[in-house]
Amino acid sequence: MESTPPKLPLPSTPLQNDSFNFDSGTPTTPKTPKSLARSPSFLSKISAEQRRKVAEQEAIDELDNEAIRVKTSQADTKNYEPFSAEDFELEEGEKRIYIDPRSAQDQNFIDLTNLLEEWVNDILTDEHIRVTSLTEDFYDGVIFKKILEKLSGNEINLPLAEDVQAKERQRLNLQTVLENVREILRLSPDLVPWTVNGVFEKNLLYNLQILLSLIEHFTPEGKILLVLPKLLSIHVVEISKNNGRIESTIKPLTLIKNSGRKDGFDSLFDSSPEKINPVKRNLLKFCNDILNKLNVKVNDLEKDFSNGVNLILLIGLVQGFFVPLYEYFQQPTSFEEKLHNVNLALDFIDELDVKRRNQPSEIVRGDLKATMRIIYILFVKYSNDNKQS
Repeated sequence: MESTPPKLPLPSTPLQNDSFNFDSGTPTTPKTPKSLARSPSFLSKISAEQRRKVAEQEAIDELDNEAIRVKTSQADTKNYEPFSAEDFELEEGEKRIYIDPRSAQDQNFIDLTNLLEEWVNDILTDEHIRVTSLTEDFYDGVIFKKILEKLSGNEINLPLAEDVQAKERQRLNLQTVLENVREILRLSPDLVPWTVNGVFEKNLLYNLQILLSLIEHFTPEGKILLVLPKLLSIHVVEISKNNGRIESTIKPLTLIKNSGRKDGFDSLFDSSPEKINPVKRNLLKFCNDILNKLNVKVNDLEKDFSNGVNLILLIGLVQGFFVPLYEYFQQPTSFEEKLHNVNLALDFIDELDVKRRNQPSEIVRGDLKATMRIIYILFVKYSNDNKQS
């Protein structure tokens, strides 16, 4: 006889099946910056009026309470030296934009880069490629090519082999990949914020803009490829050469502007934290009622599902199928092995035609909210199937 699923104490926002709401730089010339703070400040070359406008804009930015952003104090800006004119060789009329080094040190920005790095590695799991730096690993276009092929389902033909070593040939491949990106995003050439030279010279800003644009474009209606901050603003340093003179300006730049939609678990964790443990206990009971058929017991949602093994077993029991043992690592030890297992489990979840918003790496890291979301999908599936039988 099938076990009767426990009733869950739900938060004020119901966790119904569809109320889950899963729709819910470096320079472009070979000469790179020598130092971030040695030579006389560029800002000393900017008029007092320009400095005042910069400070005013920073003050306006600080008024936005909902923003997750990098804070730059007016006092710091006054004597701030992001780059030196000696560090750059610009053509007349050329303009380059780099992330303000202070922004790159802000924890919110660091968290974003870590999140994107994990997402890229999730995407490239089957390629046996692991990205370790969003700055260093994208300059030849190969990683962007792999991501684009995964998301679009279409192969990109490069003019030269992926492993070509000559710089000019690498640049030619990169140009082909970025042209594909532009066409897929349907951007006119004059609206593309990044440049081939900028990406090739490892400008982190451009890499971030490309990745965020691809995530936004390929996020299907009703699903979430990656849970991003609602808003993230940073400061950038714009360096240009006009009339033979190199000038620098600090400007705010919004990297992410995402309205986002909360699901029941967001509301549970944000507004009703006292209900988390009761819901967690009942989800745990549901899991053990099912896994008991295999004499398996779980005690901790975060830890006991993080390697993917129990999750695969649970899905198989709920769905009524057996996953061959050779399909997954039964005793995974490395992050990659655990990620493989969780990816396999989430592939089965996707076949249920439900809206999920979790990244595999969140489960592997033992993120409680992410794990509860997945278990709840199975709980609803099991409950609905038993009502119909």
